[in-house]
Amino acid sequence: GSVPVDEDKHLLDPEGKPIGHPENPLKLGSEIPGPIVTPDGKLLSPEDGKPISGPDDEPVIIGFEPFLKPRLPDSNNRLLNDLGKPMYGPDGEPIKCPDGEGCPFLGPDGILYHPDEQPYLNPETGLPIKLQLDPDGALPLDDDGHVMDIEGKPIVPEGEEEDPRNPMKGPIVTPDGHVLSPLTGIPILDPEGQPFKVGMVPVDTVPSFVKPKGPDVNGTLLDKDDEPLLDHHGNPIKCPVLSRLPYINPEGVLHGPDGKPVLNPETGLPVVVELNPDGSV
Repeated sequence: GSVPVDEDKHLLDPEGKPIGHPENPLKLGSEIPGPIVTPDGKLLSPEDGKPISGPDDEPVIIGFEPFLKPRLPDSNNRLLNDLGKPMYGPDGEPIKCPDGEGCPFLGPDGILYHPDEQPYLNPETGLPIKLQLDPDGALPLDDDGHVMDIEGKPIVPEGEEEDPRNPMKGPIVTPDGHVLSPLTGIPILDPEGQPFKVGMVPVDTVPSFVKPKGPDVNGTLLDKDDEPLLDHHGNPIKCPVLSRLPYINPEGVLHGPDGKPVLNPETGLPVVVELNPDGSV
C-alpha cells in the first residue's frame, strides 16, 4: 500500500489531516527521507509515496532483520555473552536466569516474550503485552515501581498475585541484548561499570522482524536472500545515506532511520499513517 499525502507531499494522518505543526507539517523526502518500508516489505518512493517496481514491473521486496532472543543459559543458569562466556554483574556474581530455560525477553516488535518464545498475555484482554523502553533503555515504571505496558498500565501476568514490580521473575533481555534488572528495570552493569550484552540467536518460530535490513557497504538495499534490489531500470536501489531506512510497523507507526518512532512535533505522540488501498503513502 501507499501512504496518504497531499499535493505538497505532506504526510496525512488517518483523518486526512497534515501531520505536525500547521505551518510546517512533516513532508516526504525531507523530514521523512526515503525510501520508506511498509510492513510487508515494499519500498515506497520518497518522491510520490508509491511502491517502487523492479525490472519485472512488480514491487520490490526488501529483506527484514532476523528476530532474535537470548541464547540459552549454561547448565548453571548463567547468562552467556556472544563468546559463550558467563557474564558477571558489578558485585562480581554471575547473572542468572530463574531456571534452566532462559530469561524473558522483549522482542523488537515491543512484545514481551517467555523464554519459550510465547508472548506474555494481558489477563484482561488476552492480547500480548507490549512495552516501550524509556529513552535511557530502562523499563517504564510507575511511581510505585510497577512495570507498565505501552498503555501505561501496571503489568500483572495471568494467574499471578505477586508484586507486579517483578512480573517476569528474573532479568529481562532487550532487543539489543542489554539485560535489565527485574527489581529496578535499569540495565545491569558489568564490574567495569559498562552495560554488557547477552548473546543473541535467531528465533525459529518468527522468521523476521518488521525492521528492514541495513544496506550493504555500498549503500545498496538487499532482499531476503541478501541480493541487491534493482529498480525498474535494472539499477541497484540505494539508501540516501549509509544508514537505516524509515519504516512503518504493523500498527501504522512511522519509525525513523534510528528505529525510533517519529513524533508529531505538535503533540509529541508517535506519527501513525494509514496506507492507501494502492499501497502508496
